[in-house]
Amino acid sequence: MFMRFVGVLTAYNQNCGEYELSDISNSHSDDERDSVIPQDDRLLGESSYVETLHKFRRRPVNLSTRIKKAVLATLPHWSTRYDLRQWLVGDIIAGITVGVMAVPQGLAYSVIAGLPPINGLYASLIPLIVFAFLGTSRETAVGPFALTSIMASEAVSAIAEVGTSEYFGYTLLLTLLTGIVLTLMGIFRLGFLVNFMSNPVLEGFQFASAITIGTSQLKYLFGVNPKPSPTLYGSLYQFATQLTKIHWMTLVIGLGGVAFLHVNGLLAKRKIHLPAPLLLMIVGIISAWALNLESHGVRVVGDIPSGLPPFTDPVYWAFPLDDEKMEKCKHILFQSFVLALVSFMVTLSVAKKYAEERKYNLRTNQELAALGVSNIFTSLFGGFPIAGSLSRTVVNVSSGAKTQISSLFSALIVLLSLLFLTKVLYFLPMTFLASIVLVAVSGLANTSVILDIYRTKTSDLILWCVSFSSTLLLGVANGLVVSICASVAGVIWLSSRPEIVMLGRLPGSTTYRNVVRFPQALIIPGMIIVRMDASLFFANINFFKEKLLRMVHRNAISCIVMDWSSVSDMDYTACRVFGMVLKDLKNSSVLVLMAAVKGAVRDVLVKSKLAKEIGADNVLWELHDAVRKGAAMMKRRPKATVEEEDEEEEEEEQPLNIQHTFSPFVFENEEASPAQRRELKV
Repeated sequence: MFMRFVGVLTAYNQNCGEYELSDISNSHSDDERDSVIPQDDRLLGESSYVETLHKFRRRPVNLSTRIKKAVLATLPHWSTRYDLRQWLVGDIIAGITVGVMAVPQGLAYSVIAGLPPINGLYASLIPLIVFAFLGTSRETAVGPFALTSIMASEAVSAIAEVGTSEYFGYTLLLTLLTGIVLTLMGIFRLGFLVNFMSNPVLEGFQFASAITIGTSQLKYLFGVNPKPSPTLYGSLYQFATQLTKIHWMTLVIGLGGVAFLHVNGLLAKRKIHLPAPLLLMIVGIISAWALNLESHGVRVVGDIPSGLPPFTDPVYWAFPLDDEKMEKCKHILFQSFVLALVSFMVTLSVAKKYAEERKYNLRTNQELAALGVSNIFTSLFGGFPIAGSLSRTVVNVSSGAKTQISSLFSALIVLLSLLFLTKVLYFLPMTFLASIVLVAVSGLANTSVILDIYRTKTSDLILWCVSFSSTLLLGVANGLVVSICASVAGVIWLSSRPEIVMLGRLPGSTTYRNVVRFPQALIIPGMIIVRMDASLFFANINFFKEKLLRMVHRNAISCIVMDWSSVSDMDYTACRVFGMVLKDLKNSSVLVLMAAVKGAVRDVLVKSKLAKEIGADNVLWELHDAVRKGAAMMKRRPKATVEEEDEEEEEEEQPLNIQHTFSPFVFENEEASPAQRRELKV
């Protein structure tokens, strides 16, 4: 709702160059309002706010129009505005390319999650269809992702043995709960929660997760069978004990796959895109079949059931509930919250990038709900937690995708693979899947960003180190929780110790800057100009009080001017402490002036009665006016007492020739009823 400016407007006096108050009652006509501001004072196209509101007043919308808009808002973009000539070819090519890429990645990420490879195809098929109809991102390719796969594996392996039916059941339950959490977050508009994970935290988390994922694939690359361990250092120790049992043929084949994919990455930088994972998969299948590699000890994928994904019950293993299952379900519920946060953070970071490039509106909360519903349906058909894939999304965009239709063509490729290619996939070497994973997660281990963080702000590098080390030592889920807590703690620390700077006037101007950064800035003896660079609330008000009083008493100050342009709010505790500060300064005969006080803060000062304590005449619009007034009052103060000075001012009525000498409090509250003031708010 737009604000309606009621009460007062300013008129410019050309003769003296000052602004004066002009009252405008509600009974004034539009012509009278226009006459308050002379036409020759207006800039090009300038008009009063009241005039603008009258021009752009929203017209009433009937019920049928509202229903139509609501229905259209729920439909995907491509269902109502699809351009067949310009978009269809690009969507088909991109969809086929991503679908070809999704098959080997789905098989590989399913192994990371501790499930049979076929479940990766199930998790690749269902989300592509659901997200195409519910998501607002036109390019994001959802499905199995390395980060969410390793998180699911760590979460479920803590309560069930990998490879058992119980492990499979709790993975489905984790996927279902993750989807429910994401859906509820979207319904209740909780997308802002992802803001608590800063970029340094996410980068450190991804770097450590890449190492964890890579470690989990070493057994397939080297052809060994180490004992499972819940920790990274335990896994490395168990792997080290198997180094004497390396299967050299498996290692050579796997390293060849890594080299092939690495060369493809170099070609991609030159904009030469090849379906390298698919080519590697074809070469592996043909080689394993022709050379009978399985008989030589090279592990292959094995039997994969063909056909459509079967319906599965994700809550089967949760009932009947007993004490043991209750504890396991609590563990899964906690992990689902962590997994939901990560999956949405990853998906949103991918979607936002291309939405900004292509200049369309991305509805964050609908993305949350769409991702949640995709996870729910995935749990019903044998899948595991999914998210937006960065690598497949990049390929989708570079291949010419325009809308979510490309995801439907990708789903078609995965479906055809399920129906006709499962017998062929039997011969796929597991070491090739490991090489696909290792090359894919190497993109998460971004070393250049560490230097960027260090150059930009050293304190953020500390957050990166906390996130990286906690994820490696405590596991992916616990490391994420520690990282978020460290990020929030950093925010609290910074907000509780805001910067309070002393200002000075730059020579030849009315601009005031920090005297530390601008040593040439001019200051007035006996006066300090202070700027508080944060809102005042219970966590930082005592810090503000101590630093301000220390500055006053250390410099023998008789006048203090406060620039409140950076203070946007005050709470009850801040008002009480600030009131005590005013009393201390008044007892010390220190004159207090305030400038650039924002409307929300003025409201708080009036309601808390601090405005009377400060004095309406001691609050000015502009900082320079406050400094000039303080200098003039300091000049008069030694000649008489405060009472005598007030009498002299009333008798002589000598103006200070300061623009905006009227008080913001008088300006804002004059001739405005409570009902009118409510209308002024957005």
